[in-house]
Amino acid sequence: MEAERCHDAALGVIYAVIAILLRLKESFQETTDASEFKEGEHPRDEDGKFGSGGESGKKRESKREPKTVEFSGNELGDMNRPMKEIAREAMNIAREKFAGRSFEATDGSKIAVTWQGIKHGLSEDANPTKAIAVTKLGDILSNAKFVKTDKDYRIRSDIKAVHFSKTDATIGSKKTGIGIVVREHKDGNRYYDHFEAPGTVGEG
Repeated sequence: MEAERCHDAALGVIYAVIAILLRLKESFQETTDASEFKEGEHPRDEDGKFGSGGESGKKRESKREPKTVEFSGNELGDMNRPMKEIAREAMNIAREKFAGRSFEATDGSKIAVTWQGIKHGLSEDANPTKAIAVTKLGDILSNAKFVKTDKDYRIRSDIKAVHFSKTDATIGSKKTGIGIVVREHKDGNRYYDHFEAPGTVGEG
């Protein structure tokens, strides 16, 4: 019995250490995400923010009409390859074109793009639509229409809110909607986080 208790106690300590390490890794990634963005290359507004303010959950009016972003469907060549290979090519294209830049959505909010955000957007649940969409990430963010704002369900200390938007797009002859998730930090700056599956943004 004593051996079993010692064994259970040891397991408890191991699990606690693993949880701490995972949290430290997550915090490091978030810090890296913010530091990768080159603040000196992007003007702030009068409040010192890259993105505009606005209360969580309130609808924001568009300052300009969004455009439908068009894709041929051939942006990444052969789509019959393994999804990991397609996603890797898409990430490299997006890194070269968009990492370290910011884009203004139709409501006037500015969204920064980092390499960490690009990787996160295609590292989980990657699919052909997301891979193709990220090749024109700048256009997707620039034509995003605000949908809603929620609290961060992961309750991260440096995240003020999570914003959901949607951009209309066509891939070949197919119409679709690209859901966009943007996290707003406590300092008011906003960062692209990932795409949602078409049709799911703002639901629930």
